[in-house]
Amino acid sequence: MSARAAPRGRAQHRTQAVLFDFSGTLFDDTSVIRAERLVAQCALRGGALDTARAKELCAGILAALDSPEGQARRVKADLSAGRHRRVWTGLADQLA
Repeated sequence: MSARAAPRGRAQHRTQAVLFDFSGTLFDDTSVIRAERLVAQCALRGGALDTARAKELCAGILAALDSPEGQARRVKADLSAGRHRRVWTGLADQLA
């Protein structure tokens, strides 16, 4: 079988990935907001965070996500990967 050439004037595109879920459709996003993950991520970046403080931060992040403001900010979070990251990082940053 030979590869078909793209019609003239059209670029060929290869699908590199298919995204099925950004936020809560297939899995619960909040399940990744855990103190042990936060401590580990902080350590990977050369920082130190104690588990008690990480638990406080996670509780605050979850409360912010569930608040009316947090829910409103998440409404269009899935329009792009960049927006998704900005929305979620922004929600977390407001607590740090």
